[in-house]
Amino acid sequence: MSKSTKGSVEKHGKNVKAKSGLNKSILDQGWGMFVSFLEYKQACSGGDVLKVNPQYTSQTCPRCQHVSRDNRKSQSAFECTECGFKPMPTW
Repeated sequence: MSKSTKGSVEKHGKNVKAKSGLNKSILDQGWGMFVSFLEYKQACSGGDVLKVNPQYTSQTCPRCQHVSRDNRKSQSAFECTECGFKPMPTW
């Protein structure tokens, strides 16, 4: 349902802007349903669902809570510039 309608140079797509808005709505609804199901399952089993704002989560040190862009040198390399924390490799 969320397939692109852009088409090609020779054959242009139809209603591209409208389809783009529909695609966004469909994909957003998927996450809402996932959270609803997760909350329902956790309520049945006596657990909690904690929603976390994803902003700066990859730049925050789990030990001292220092937030800095310099903490994350690459996607796989983290080292806190404040306390020197380096996570153990998980391979």
